[in-house]
Amino acid sequence: STPLVMVDVRPKDLRVVRSRVERPILRRKLLTLLDEYNELYDTSASRVGLPRKLANRVAVLSDSCVAKVFSSDTSSLSAFRRASGVLISTSLSIQFQDRRNILCDTDFWSLWDIIVMRSGWVLIDVQQFNSAFNGGGCRYLGLVRFLPSLLCGQRCCTSSGLCRVPLCTMSISRLCSFDGAYSACGDIWTMLMKQSSKIGISGRGRVGYSSAEKFERSQVLSFEYQLKLLRSMIDCRLPICDVILFCMEINAMIVGFSSPLSPDFDAENQSHCGDLLARELMVYIHFTNYADDVIQLVAFIDADFI
Repeated sequence: STPLVMVDVRPKDLRVVRSRVERPILRRKLLTLLDEYNELYDTSASRVGLPRKLANRVAVLSDSCVAKVFSSDTSSLSAFRRASGVLISTSLSIQFQDRRNILCDTDFWSLWDIIVMRSGWVLIDVQQFNSAFNGGGCRYLGLVRFLPSLLCGQRCCTSSGLCRVPLCTMSISRLCSFDGAYSACGDIWTMLMKQSSKIGISGRGRVGYSSAEKFERSQVLSFEYQLKLLRSMIDCRLPICDVILFCMEINAMIVGFSSPLSPDFDAENQSHCGDLLARELMVYIHFTNYADDVIQLVAFIDADFI
């Protein structure tokens, strides 16, 4: 099982808000980032003695393989090439499509950060792309420097002005919204803040707990600092991988303070902490009166499969 990685935040990372790359980086630099993703994944798996989950790696298809994917749709293939398209094969594509089970998946967020924050490239709607070119399955991520529809012109349109090329009718993946992703993290912070206040470990409220004084002032101040640090990480748009790992850590402490954890729960195990955070969010979303606190989270991911 994967050990929980303690988040190490450098002060300089919290001095400025990390900007999303707006102009697409060069193709070779994008490929380098994808290679680094694979290397980092392999190194992490090797370090903790895990088998390499090759399906979660990414494979960039060659030109000949890309042509096979588009099959007889040569017009879409031409439009893809005009947009400098890069076609990736990975099992993570299903999560980009259905938005399920992504919250605590650090592989997903590492790839998301490359695509959305660091590359400036556009991810074509995954369901639309795979429905058209993968027989309804979900295997590919189509990245382009710009949407093919921007170069339609007379090349792709009929006399009525309507585009006749399937690729040019496709939109951007909804998961490309970095504002949506960080707003979702903000909703998690809100939940953690309210849960900590409820049990008395943070200074705000201290209601609903008969033994609020069980926590020493130093414990309260330390925990409030952790919550403020998490808020700063979100506001400064640090990689969501790190944000979610920190959320797991804080949530495990809150739950541990409020009720006994399962005897086999390992607070240093990423899978255990991820499952616990998902469970707490499910309860918060579906079985409390706080649904309005997590509107952005529910809009960004599938709230039934956190």
